[in-house]
Amino acid sequence: MPTILSIVVALVAGLLSTRVVKLLHLPNVTGYLIAGLLIGVSCFKLIDAKVFSLIIDLALGFIAFSIGGEFKISSLKKLGKSIFTITFAQSMAALVLVDIFAILAFVCMGKLDSQNLALSLVLGAIATATAPAATLMVVRQYKAKGPVTDTLLPVVALDDAFGLMFFSISFALAKAFATGEELTVLNILIWPLLEIICSLLIGAILGTLLAFATKWFKSRANRLCLMITAVFAGVGLCELFETLQFPFGLSSLLLCMMIGAVFCNISDEALGIMDGCERWTPPLFMFFFVLSGAELDVSNLLNIGLIGIVYVIARCLGKYFGAFFGAKIVHANQNVVKYLGLTLFPQAGVAIGMAQLVSKKFGVMEATQNIATSIVTIVLSATLIYELFGPVITKIALAKSGEIEIEPKRLKMKKEKSQKVLLSGIAMVVLFILWTVAISLIDVQPIGPQNSSVGFATLNGFIHSLTGVHMAIYTVTDWLGLIPLCFILGFALLGLIQLIKRKSLFKVDSSILVLGAFYIVVMAAYLFFEFYVVNYRPVLINGFLEASYPSSTTLLVMCVMPTAVMQLNSRIRNTKMKRAFAFALIAFTAFMVIGRLISGVHWITDIIGGAILSAGLVMIYYSVTTLIARQER
Repeated sequence: MPTILSIVVALVAGLLSTRVVKLLHLPNVTGYLIAGLLIGVSCFKLIDAKVFSLIIDLALGFIAFSIGGEFKISSLKKLGKSIFTITFAQSMAALVLVDIFAILAFVCMGKLDSQNLALSLVLGAIATATAPAATLMVVRQYKAKGPVTDTLLPVVALDDAFGLMFFSISFALAKAFATGEELTVLNILIWPLLEIICSLLIGAILGTLLAFATKWFKSRANRLCLMITAVFAGVGLCELFETLQFPFGLSSLLLCMMIGAVFCNISDEALGIMDGCERWTPPLFMFFFVLSGAELDVSNLLNIGLIGIVYVIARCLGKYFGAFFGAKIVHANQNVVKYLGLTLFPQAGVAIGMAQLVSKKFGVMEATQNIATSIVTIVLSATLIYELFGPVITKIALAKSGEIEIEPKRLKMKKEKSQKVLLSGIAMVVLFILWTVAISLIDVQPIGPQNSSVGFATLNGFIHSLTGVHMAIYTVTDWLGLIPLCFILGFALLGLIQLIKRKSLFKVDSSILVLGAFYIVVMAAYLFFEFYVVNYRPVLINGFLEASYPSSTTLLVMCVMPTAVMQLNSRIRNTKMKRAFAFALIAFTAFMVIGRLISGVHWITDIIGGAILSAGLVMIYYSVTTLIARQER
């Protein structure tokens, strides 16, 4: 595909993903990564991320520049030494634990060599980084206030600075191990220190020049050009050092961070000028994250799955206990001691930037290509996990510390406009169609029973190998599938009673009529995919192949239970009973979906397809009933 069209595809995919993640209350970066995954090497193969290495370099430069803008000396003085202590403790704990656990994992697998030792060192350094954007989003969304929040924000800002310095040293060590260079004081200590010092020094010079230049150029356009020029110069000098084959390189992340730090401290107008820069960088950052997702090869998860799990767990432990003991040492507030570590799990931009830097420098050398691929795969996969669950855990921690008041979901839903929900539902149905097409075309292999073909074979096969087959769980969930059918019969009976009493179909509650139409649509979808088979089940049922896509149980439960909650909420006056029913039905839904996955009778893609279609149909049902109710009032 032509380069310009590739950029268009990446930006459109990124934009569309924001609509989906908004429905799920997830950060945009998660959507960008998933969008990249779909259009990249793992799925549609519409874009080659390696072609855009220059854009990746520049995006990294602007990410680092914006981080540097957070380091005003006046603000740092107010924070005191305690912030530095806590930040250093949790960063170092994450680095050490990931290094140790990863090395032990390779020892247990009998695969510890110089390559995997280098891999462990780099992972440890990347583990130090936290995602300030995701954390800040939660704080602003819920207007958090208190000791944990006051400590969290500066720790997150400083965290990336420590992480970049740790990364420079660890990367130099990893390079020595991976390439077989002689381990000398010069290689291990002197060159890495020179890289850090020179990067900071050149960054300081460029930041100073930028500050003075803005005094002569007053217009917004000229000042914006100056900032872009400064970042471009920083990235360009790093490439120059690499081209000239200096004994040590320059860190573009550290250099550009220093430009931002010096500029914001010596220029009185830095804040306003940097705000102008942030207005045009979102498309660049979007493209960067989409490209990062496009590089993720799902098939590689088969080879590095265990190390990926070790990385996620060890980093979380390091962040939590590092913050815990760091806060203990400085005698911080008890809530800070208990909950700060839980707010440091999100990881995104800087970590992905580090991984991309490893990919760029290690990917060109035959000896280190496997390390580069593994690093990118692990970090991007972990980022998806962290960005899915990290903000949620942050929200819970702040709520436990008493610093936010969580607005009931019911009240939030009332504020949603029915038209937006309708459009979102339609978007989910369109996504389901695209998902179905993707499964029909991508990575189709005969891995099913009787050599039946399966889409996304690598991913499905990997997940199925992890879960295995548990027919007992399948039987239980199959029998429990009668419960949603009972709800359908119950609401059908209610509609029939109203029809008999009121002697007119038009006098039956509109919500019941819409619900009946909704059930018909769900049944039609089920029957359609019984005849048009996308995937067969991964196991024979009573000796026969059965259609697996979308998971009928997932479709039934996720369609019936949420609509049942809506119906019961409108008919039950007691608040406690409403909450009890809602909790019970949601818990039942989760149990059924997870049970079908664990049982191993459906491919993971088929359960996902059922969930996407259900979400879209339920949203459309909700918006239609809301619109009708408003008209009736």
